[in-house]
This record gives sequence, structure tokens and C-alpha cells, in this order.
Amino acid sequence: MCFQSHYFCNMKKDAAVNMIDAAGNGTAGAGTGERESFLDSVARAYAENFSDMSEFCFVFPNKRSGTFFLKSLSNMLGNRVLLAPEVLSVSDFVENVSGRGVATRIDMLFRLFNIYKGNRSLIPGSVQGDELLEFDAFRSWGEILLSDFSEVDQYNVDPDAIFANVRDYREIASNFLTPDQLEILERYFGYTPNYRDVERFWKNLVPPKGNSSIKERFMYLWQAMAPLYHALDENLAAEGLATPGGVYRVALQRIQEKGRELFEYKKIVFVGFNALSTAEALIFEEISKAGGYHDDEKESFADFYWDATGPVLESPDSDAAAFLRLDKRNFPSPGWALPYLERNRVETMPSDMRVIASPSNSAQTKIAASRVRELVELVGADDVRDAHVAVVLPDENLLFPLLYALPESLSEVNLTMGYSLRLTSVASFLHHLRQLHARSRKRDGETAYFHEDVRMLLSHPFAHALLGSRNVSELNSDILNHHRLVVTMGDMMRVVKNGSVSVLDMESFGTGTKAGIRYIDNVLAHIDAALADEPGGVVKSRIDRSHIALYRDALRRLEWAAAEHGIEMGLQGVFYMVDKLLSGERVTFEGEPLEGLQVMGLLETRALDFDHLVILSLNDRIMPRKARKATFIPDSLRHGYGLPYSNYQERLFAYYFYRMISRAKSVTLIYDARSGEGMRSGGESRYLRQLRYLYARNGIRYENYRFMLSDTTPELRPVEKTSSVMADIMEFARPGSHRNFSASALRKYGECQVKFYYEVIANLKTDTDSGDYIDPITQGNIIHDTMLCLYFPEKDRKLFLVNRILMTAERLSSMLEDTGLIRRHLRRSINKEHFKKKGEELDDPIEGAAAMVARQLEGQIRDILRYDLSLAPFELAGGEMTGLYEWEFSPGRKVNMKYAIDRLDVLSPGTAAERWRIVDYKTGGSLVAAEEFEDIFNGEYSAKNLFQLLLYANLLNLDRGMDEDVKVSIYEVGRIVSDGEVTPKIGKEKLDGHKQVNAEFLSRVNGMIEEIFDPMVPFSPAEDESHCRFCHLHDLCGRN
Repeated sequence: MCFQSHYFCNMKKDAAVNMIDAAGNGTAGAGTGERESFLDSVARAYAENFSDMSEFCFVFPNKRSGTFFLKSLSNMLGNRVLLAPEVLSVSDFVENVSGRGVATRIDMLFRLFNIYKGNRSLIPGSVQGDELLEFDAFRSWGEILLSDFSEVDQYNVDPDAIFANVRDYREIASNFLTPDQLEILERYFGYTPNYRDVERFWKNLVPPKGNSSIKERFMYLWQAMAPLYHALDENLAAEGLATPGGVYRVALQRIQEKGRELFEYKKIVFVGFNALSTAEALIFEEISKAGGYHDDEKESFADFYWDATGPVLESPDSDAAAFLRLDKRNFPSPGWALPYLERNRVETMPSDMRVIASPSNSAQTKIAASRVRELVELVGADDVRDAHVAVVLPDENLLFPLLYALPESLSEVNLTMGYSLRLTSVASFLHHLRQLHARSRKRDGETAYFHEDVRMLLSHPFAHALLGSRNVSELNSDILNHHRLVVTMGDMMRVVKNGSVSVLDMESFGTGTKAGIRYIDNVLAHIDAALADEPGGVVKSRIDRSHIALYRDALRRLEWAAAEHGIEMGLQGVFYMVDKLLSGERVTFEGEPLEGLQVMGLLETRALDFDHLVILSLNDRIMPRKARKATFIPDSLRHGYGLPYSNYQERLFAYYFYRMISRAKSVTLIYDARSGEGMRSGGESRYLRQLRYLYARNGIRYENYRFMLSDTTPELRPVEKTSSVMADIMEFARPGSHRNFSASALRKYGECQVKFYYEVIANLKTDTDSGDYIDPITQGNIIHDTMLCLYFPEKDRKLFLVNRILMTAERLSSMLEDTGLIRRHLRRSINKEHFKKKGEELDDPIEGAAAMVARQLEGQIRDILRYDLSLAPFELAGGEMTGLYEWEFSPGRKVNMKYAIDRLDVLSPGTAAERWRIVDYKTGGSLVAAEEFEDIFNGEYSAKNLFQLLLYANLLNLDRGMDEDVKVSIYEVGRIVSDGEVTPKIGKEKLDGHKQVNAEFLSRVNGMIEEIFDPMVPFSPAEDESHCRFCHLHDLCGRN
């Protein structure tokens, strides 16, 4: 590796020109007393004490810290030219020492499955039945096994001891830890595993013989683990491979066998570690015992440097430094380097600390961007450019919101963390596609998809690219309008005529691994082609297409690996395995890693120091993250055998946090201040409370950001009757214009004139998302239609009948007894009104939730028939009768008025008591009770149906040339048998006929219409704000 003016390039270690060459801008020399970063101190120590580091190896927790160390070393060397040392991450170092490669997760899972499938004789009993011979059933618990096997290796636990074939917990005494293992755990981890922990677990678990409970099945699984572990280890070793933890065990064994001769280096330097696994600790110990430096036995072969400074990490009681105290005791730093390490030591908390409460999760990014803007002005662009400022994102979901929020003036931003492929558009699309197929079912030989899954898929931008936005809209409308609970491919192809939707059809690909892979690849290929043809959004399309290419490459790798190991799986298994292939992959950005504002995840900060930090998501479920790993090894056994247990993660996070902030000059900590049930963030982090009450009680500035809510009364916006508005209004007075007032329209005017203008005059329509259930309005429509079909022959429907239909008791009794007739009309009405079917489809059977509602509606229809039976004989004069009439509201001025009467009948026909009656069926409340007459017109909810009935009575008389005192009634169908029909009331007075209040009613109606046509009277918002509670037009009128 060579450096020239801080620019480096990769070279082979034995290259003759492999050198470090800095251009004179380093800070070599021990003269200055300024505080340094941890990596600067280590780099200075070696730059000033060793003239040749070409055969040194520096090992770091991750690659990022190694990259920053090389920059520090370049600065410290000044003008000197040296051959570069080797710099490795610990995982690369251990893999090199082990002589084995780390097998891929999928390769290990496939191998383990074949071992399990082919060696059932190794496994006592049956783990869970022969269904686990299928890969799709095996993969979930196989994943957990792999994780446990790897962890057992990394913590150097004897697999035969922990996975003991235990049928009697007393056997454990001979399977517990050896004295050497106990000594190691006490020395390196500060505790003595307790035999009682292990005994207690098995004592509670081992079931009586013959018990087939979950405990018994767990016992079978547990006994399978040791044979599976050894078989997998042998299988991998035969090809020079190991699990991620296995390379640590193998590396340790090789170091124990060969010692110093295993290494080409003169010195190995371990920098910035914290919580060591057992295998790591033993590797460190073996290397530290491997002799001296080159020919100088006084100088050690291995050096260790621990990054622990500040009042928290140097406190003897701090949980954050629990691991580190043991590390420093077991592997002390070299004495000669201690003066250098003093240069990075701090004794106080950062001088500028602020805690900011954010009103929402995403608002944190706006606050962070604002703070970055302040820092640029405060410290200058050069400090930002030299990577002295970092934004840390414990929650990677905030990456893109942060990038959009950062000031455009920032010319260099280095995304150290990259971003997970699971955050990409292609990942979300495949998630929806996977869900679509996971819940699909066969129906009449055709695959039927759950309607919600189809709509979720259609909502994705890729669906718009693939099918076209117009087709997506038409498909959504078809699903909603027909209330489809399930959607078949045939349903979709009938709507999308160009055939593009057939890409989503799995049928033609068959079954099995190859079929699933080819299907997903074919879908992605078509989307990629569609994106390539998009005229707009070129940059976004290019990014999406690059992500699609990554997924298609993963599919090819999966197909090769499955074929190599002979694995067969279903479509869901393919989706799962592709996710696994890409779960650890991140999309990285091109750029100079050592320059600009650093945006990084929490783990990327290890061993790095920044002058100015902005840290987001200081909430308790994120810092520390509450993530319990899936494992078959419970905490009691973990504690017994020295494996990490539940509070291990919390200690790690505490160290990361306090180390990260220890040397900073300014620290800004932002958290989502919302609280309450269902909040993902979990309230402010415990680290904020520790700072407030323990470590920085008087050194923190607190700020609260809130959404600004206006406390002023909103300015209401009436609609003025301009010439264009008046032109629209006058259309309602022009005969044949097809613009008509109705009872519901005029009732809206009484509620809110602005709403009347927008919905009636301007004809503004709002989208209503119809659910898959039969809502109350639709139930009412079904009742209306069923009663119409039962009472009226098709030729007499929706007409005023001069020759009325006589309904006798005999006829009504016959209908009540004819269950088939009632159910047929009800079935046809449900299919027509809810499912929007036509023709022969009207007789389709009703299934699912609709069938349950149908039973309820059948009961209500029978109740109507029973009540009508009590009134017989009566005559029907019209059903769902519609009419259009030119209403004269003032002399010489008319307006188009339409009406629709549910049912018109004549009671006691041919007698002195003969009475015309309008009946309105209601599935909800009757709402025909007015406290006072004015309530009929002002939108009062309890009287909302009374205006309509009184207007219909007048329109009936006017349109048919009659002068009847019409009785108006409500059939509240849920209570018609028990309570009878509902007669309207004003105050305490019942309305026996509409003429009781007609003179006053007509005067008010005509005055209302005259006001509508008055150009000097604007449409004003409702005076009663209760009418606005559920209104969707409040933005237009100005009322919140």
C-alpha cells in the first residue's frame, strides 16, 4: 500500500516499491500537547519508534478503522518513506490464520439440509416428523442451528458437552466444563459459570418417558445437534471451508500447534477491540506468548491497544467498560507506548453537549441537517472536508430522509454505512410479490389472490412501470367496484387487455426451485425493460435497474448453489433464500472515504474519533437495540457455558456510545420524543438519562422542537357567486340540462352552503374506498332492490302505477313461506349492488362474509313482510319510483327537481279511510324527529330524513296532479316488527300527513332556492361546526 499526499493505492506486499510517502503535512514529533485521536496516538507511537514496519501487521475490529489508521500513520511519518505495514480487519486476519475460507450462508444451509436428510440414522428419534425432509420446512430451524454452531465455535465451547444427549439431568456433571475451561471464562470474562444454571435447565426440561409434549420434541432436536455439528464441520473441512465462528476455532488450533512459525510478521498489533469472544481471547493469549519482536526478546511480538477514556469508561463500576477492564488486565498495552496513549486520554465529558427532543421520527433528520448547517458555519468547511464531523444513524431507515434534508452546499458527503438492499424499491416489490403468492389459493382450477395483496402490489411504482398507470387504475377500480374478495389471473387479464399482467402468472413456469427462480427473474427482467423505456425519471430508473441487476445476479447464484447441492424448494423458499443471499449486502456509494461529512452506522464508528458528532435515534429500543437473536440455546445454558446472554448486547452498545462521544468537542443527541403504546422508538434512551443524572448533570443543554400549530381563528372562505358560478347555477333552471336539484342536495345547502356549492353546483366528486365487506349503505340498497323485486313485476318497477297492485294477506303469507323466492331475489340483489355483477353472474352463490350478511338481511326482509301482512290489504302504486319536475319557486321562475320514492302505496283502498303513503326503508336510524320546525332545514342530524319525505310528498302531488294529504313513514327494518313504522314528529306533535306543516314548509323551500339563485348572497361555510367533523372539504372553506 502506498501513500502520496494522502492518496493511496493497493499493491502486493512483496512489491519493491510498496511504500508510504507523505507530503510533509503530518504532525510528527512529541512536542505538541494537543489532545489526539486514539488512532493518531497509536500511529505516532509506531512512527516515532520504528523505522521499518513493512513486516508488521495491524489488526482492527473493522476495515473502516484500518483505513483511518493508515491516514493517521501517513500524517505522522511526515516526509519519511517507509514500506507499508499490513492492515487487516480481525475477520480477515483470523481467516488467513485458519487457512480456511468462510462458507456462504446458503452453501452451509444446503449442506446441513443434505446432511440431515441423508443421515437420519445419526439422529435419535424424530425431530418433528418426516415433513422436515422437505427443504421449505427445514430452512427456518436450520438457520438457527447454523447460528448456534458458529457461536459455539467462536466461544470455544465443547459441542459434545453443550449439545449433550441428556435423558437424565444427573448426567450433566460429567458433561460440564473442564477446569481449564472454567479458568479461561473466569480470567477473560470475569465470572465463573455455575453448574446449577445448567442443572436447573435440564431438570425443568427433561420430561417423563412417553411424554410427546413440546419438551419431548425439543429433546429430540437437542440430541440431533451434536451429530449435525460434527457432520457439517467435516463436510466443510473437506473443502477447506468453515462456518464464520469455525474459522476462529481452527485458527486457535493452528496457533496452538505451530506458534510463532505460523506468522511471517515481526510484530502483530491489535487495536481498538472491546468484547472478545473466548476464541479471540485465546488467540490473543497464544500470540502474546509467541516470543519477542524479531531479535529483541524484550520487545513483545504482540501489542494491544484498548480504546477506553473519559469518566464513564474509566469508572470502575461502569457497565460500559465491563469487558474492557478485563481486556486491559489480561493484555496490557506496552509500557513504552503509555506516554503516547496519554495524548488521547480525556478526563471530562465533551464541553458542548445538547439533547434535542424531536416531535417525530423523521423530523430528527431535519434537526440533524440544521445542526450540520450550524457546524459548517461554526468550524468552517475545511474541518467538515477533513472528516472531523460525523452524523451517526443507529436506525438506518433514516438514511434517505437525512440525505434529502442535508444542505445542498455540502459538496462532499461520505456514506460510510452504505444502505441495505432491503430498503430498495426492488426489495419492497418482491416482498409484495411474495405475499401475493403466499396467500393465494386454488379456486375452480385457477389461482385466486387475496384482493389486499393484489392492491398492495399495484400500489408499487414497479407495477405502474410494468402494467401502465392506466391499467393499474382500472384494475383497482374493478376490484373495488365489484368488491372482489379474491382476484384471479382471468379477472386481471379481462381488465388489462395488452397481456402485460400475465407476467405475474406463475402457472406456466411449473413448480420447484428452477421454476421459482425463473419466474422471479422473468418478472424482474420485464420490469427492467419497462424502466429502460421510461422517458422520465432517468436517474431513479438507473438506480432501480442497478438494484434489479443485483437481485438477478443473486438468483443466478441461488440457481447454481441449489443445483450443486440438489436442493428442491417451493416459490416461498426461493424468495426466502434470495433474501438471505442479499441480507448482508449493502449498496455503497463512490467517493473518498477519508473526506467530507461522514454519515455512518453505529458499528462503523469503532476506534474512530470525530470532533463534532450528531447522533440520531437516542431512543431505548434503538440505543440500545432490543434484538433477541434466534437461538435454541437458552440463557441458563449460555451462562453455564460462557456464551453471550441477554444483557451482552446492552453492554456492547453502552461501550460503543460512551467511547464514541468521549473525545468529541461537541455532541448533539437527538431522540423521538413521542411516547405511548405502539411507538417503535420506546422513549428516550437510558444513555440520555445516565448523562442527565450521573455523568453530565450540569453540562447538557436541552432543546425541544415542536410542530408549530396556529392558535389563530382560521379565516373562513365563502364562495362568491361570480359570473361563472352563476352560469353553473343557471344550468339547474334550464329544461333538459340534466342538472337537477334533489332532496339530498337541498339538505346539504341547509347543512353547509360551501359543501352544497362544491358537491352539487361544481359537481366535485370524492373517491370513496369501498371495503370488501357489505357496508350499511349497500345493505340498504340491497333491501330496497330485494323488496322491489319481490313486490313488483319487472315491467312495473320504477313507475307510477295507474293500475295498482293489490297485496292481500294470502299473497304476503305465500311470499313468507317461499324461502327459495326470497333467497333468490336477495342473492341477485347482493351480486348486483355489492359485487356489481350482471346477467348470468347474478345467480352466483354468495360466500364468505357476504353470506353472513345475507342471512341477516333475509331476516330483515321477512320482518318487512310480516309487518306488511298486518296492514293487508293495501295497494302498491310505485316502487323505486323516479320523477323529474320543474318546480316553480317564485312567479315565472322554475328549477329542475328530481325525486326517487322507495315505495308508494295506498292503505285501506276503496274505503273512507283510504290513505296515500310514502315509505322509506332505512337500515339505520329513522332520523325524522325535529325538536323545532327550523331543524328540518338547518342540517340537524336527528331530522335529516324529514326534509326528504316532506319534499317527496309535494313533488308527488305536483307531478301526478294530485292533492292528497300524504302520510310519510320510515320502515326502520331492524325494528319494524317490534316497533312498527316510524311517524315523523316536530316537537311532541306527530305528523299524520304532510299538509300539517306544508304551507310553512313550501315557503322555506322556495326561500332557500331563491337564495341559491341570488347573485348577491355568497355560499357561506356552516355556522354549526359539528357539521364539519367528518367533512373532506375543510381545506377549501378554511375551517380546520
